[in-house]
Amino acid sequence: MIANRGLSSGFEKRLTSKRLRALISLVGICSFATIGSASVESAHSTSTDEWVAMPSDLHWVRNAAEYKALTQQIYAAATKELEARVASGEFEGKRWGVSMDADETVLDNSLEAKERRGAEFRLDVWQDWCRRVEAPAVPGSVAFIRRVKALGGNVAIVSNRSVMVQEATEANLEKLGVPFDVVLLKDEADEKEPRWELVESGAAIAGLEAFEIVMYFGDNIKDFPKLTQGLASDGAATEFEEFGRKFFVLPNPVYGSFASNSKL
Repeated sequence: MIANRGLSSGFEKRLTSKRLRALISLVGICSFATIGSASVESAHSTSTDEWVAMPSDLHWVRNAAEYKALTQQIYAAATKELEARVASGEFEGKRWGVSMDADETVLDNSLEAKERRGAEFRLDVWQDWCRRVEAPAVPGSVAFIRRVKALGGNVAIVSNRSVMVQEATEANLEKLGVPFDVVLLKDEADEKEPRWELVESGAAIAGLEAFEIVMYFGDNIKDFPKLTQGLASDGAATEFEEFGRKFFVLPNPVYGSFASNSKL
């Protein structure tokens, strides 16, 4: 009996040892999975986590029903205006199209601002964001641009993004299903007039014929020919007459040329 008990005890010890090793392995696997899951969640946490101290202007753009209603209202009004002008025969016999700014007009970059958590704007961080190709569409923009193409128009994306992110910008637009004929980014000068002239003269890119720009869209007053922030203080009513017909401005309270205006 003593001998048998010894054999039984040795077997039990080996069995216990195997169970222990198995348990340790299982715990290790579960821990790794948990850590991996946490890492993935952490990598994307800025898109879902609440930022209690988010500035009101950014909060409005990202989370207000009014923002989404307003951008879709603008694009719906532009669609009706364009359809009426096409139906009137105004563009008959000529090539025409629209000029669209990119950021905050077609592409919504509010997530980049949220991820900075109040840190100063940095060009390298901004360009990294552009290369991620993750900007969603401004509500209403894609449907409008598709309608332009369906009506026979051309689309020029004219943006002050750097040409350093040309490929990424085009990829982001394509990802969202935005049809375009040309994307003209900033090489040196901020002014867009020279690029609009390229479009209307047929020198923008090889294979694209000249077309008249009949509508302009942007979130900055400088997205419209010959207009400046001077309109805010001394602009006559007549200088705003093209808005709603030829010029359509999208809301952007987060950044822009307005920031240097006097705070009266």
